[in-house]
Amino acid sequence: MLQKSLLAARATPALVTITINVPPTATLTGGGTICSGDPIPDMTVTLTGTAPWSITYTDGVTPVTVPGIMTSPYTISGAGDGSYILSAVSDASCTGTFSGSAAIITNPLPTATLSGGGTICSGDGIPDMTVTLAGTAPWSITYTDGVTPVTESGIMTSPYTISGASDGSYVLSAVSDANCTGTFSGSAAIITNPLPTAALSGGGTICSGDPIPDMTVTLAGTAPWSITYTDGVTPVTVPGIMTSPYTISGASDGSYVLSAVSDASCTGTFSGSAAYNYNPITNSYAFWRRNDLFGRSNTRYDCNISGYCTMVYYLY
Repeated sequence: MLQKSLLAARATPALVTITINVPPTATLTGGGTICSGDPIPDMTVTLTGTAPWSITYTDGVTPVTVPGIMTSPYTISGAGDGSYILSAVSDASCTGTFSGSAAIITNPLPTATLSGGGTICSGDGIPDMTVTLAGTAPWSITYTDGVTPVTESGIMTSPYTISGASDGSYVLSAVSDANCTGTFSGSAAIITNPLPTAALSGGGTICSGDPIPDMTVTLAGTAPWSITYTDGVTPVTVPGIMTSPYTISGASDGSYVLSAVSDASCTGTFSGSAAYNYNPITNSYAFWRRNDLFGRSNTRYDCNISGYCTMVYYLY
């Protein structure tokens, strides 16, 4: 009986189950390039194998391990700028293999600042306006005088110069660089003042003792004015003139012209002339008077301008 039982035991086979698990895999993708202030792009890890998974990813400096992942794909959100790779993956059964990479790059916003311009006199060179740029070339800017927008694209260097603009108050309304749309600031104005003018007139011819006639300078421009007039010998400058016309009184005999005029803003042009001429009055006069009916004598009266006379008798 014992021998039979042993033979029976040897005849019963043992059952052994061998399970070979496929190693998990993990593939990293996603990320991207953004502009400052934009939402941070996600990175995605696509997993194969049996949950739960554990992954480790790194930006080359700081490794981050995420255990207990139950679904694939797994999303990594809110990561900082950097270049990322996986460094480990495991699932419920095994350690696996990994691949892929992702980068997050945040470009700063470009900036543009407008300055320059200025106030000039008519005929002067038009002042430049300058746009100082930050960011990555090429830039595109739009500026306007409040009426007409002007776009300049393909700008490769900073600062950018705007030349030959018309009078007006200018601001920027847009800027972009190779990557992003940015912010802008500053302003510039170009103001052209007309040249002042001065025209001299008046004067005249008088007799000695008459009131001296005025000369008049008619001015255009912005007070205060300064004028210089001359009789060809002595220049006279009159600053701080606040009203037009300006009157020159009590001048001496001579022929007068203007030689300079300026106003609050510019040096200008002048024209016209004026002259004083005095006609002298004879200082004495004489007349004759016959003294008798038969004409035997005459009297000569020599008188001065004051009415005082001397008499001379002539007999014949």
